Amino acid sequence: MIISLIACMDDNNAIGYQNKLLFKNKDDIEWFKQHTINKVCIIGRKTYESIGKPLKHRVNVVLTFDKNYNPHKDVLVYHSIDQILKDFQHEKEIMVIGGSNVYTQFLPLADRLYLTKVHTKYEKADAFFPKYSECDWAERYFREGKNSIYPYTFHVYHKVNK
Repeated sequence: MIISLIACMDDNNAIGYQNKLLFKNKDDIEWFKQHTINKVCIIGRKTYESIGKPLKHRVNVVLTFDKNYNPHKDVLVYHSIDQILKDFQHEKEIMVIGGSNVYTQFLPLADRLYLTKVHTKYEKADAFFPKYSECDWAERYFREGKNSIYPYTFHVYHKVNK
């Protein structure tokens, strides 16, 4: 199984403010869909609630400490990463889609990073992608984005020596 994290962040690794994304555009939404459709998507409770509904054509898995959490009949709720990895061990790739806490928990286990990098520094941010050492990752894909007030780029990194 490949464990992948997908995120959009600024030059300071900022990903959100007040439970909302900092950057949204059509190109990035298509990138996200392309890499998550028909896959298991792991999401934290607060991030799930900010979306407000299950993502279509994906297996929605909410990771939470709340043992009574029951958001929607089409959402699977888990309380342990170990149980997620056991139950989905036969999947080709699982996608971790946020938020900060879930990214931090999965980063040491990750094989790939799908990152949209917005080349600016947002003034207001309260959620961040965890710091990672670029020497641990090899870039396998790069593309410049178009049609935004801020320049942005798409990257896929593979873990080195995992």
